[in-house]
Amino acid sequence: MAVYVDTAPCDHARLGISVSKRVGIAVVRNRAKRRVREAFRTRRCDLAAVDVVCVIRQADATVADFARSLERLVAIAADKLNKTDTPHRLGER
Repeated sequence: MAVYVDTAPCDHARLGISVSKRVGIAVVRNRAKRRVREAFRTRRCDLAAVDVVCVIRQADATVADFARSLERLVAIAADKLNKTDTPHRLGER
């Protein structure tokens, strides 16, 4: 999963999700999006006020896996964003 982070114009975190057709059929892509949404929903209060765009590259992760990745990547990107004030991309391969 790759994560793009930028400052949010509001006082809470917001989420955008992108999944390529290369990930799998529609059922698989939608399941991955539901898992990321659930991970974001459960960790939303812990995240800084940022806009987050997740690009899902593989759909075989669980909600807990997505939650750990999302929290860690957003925290790192938010720290870098506060230092440089430019949008950042972080990802796992």
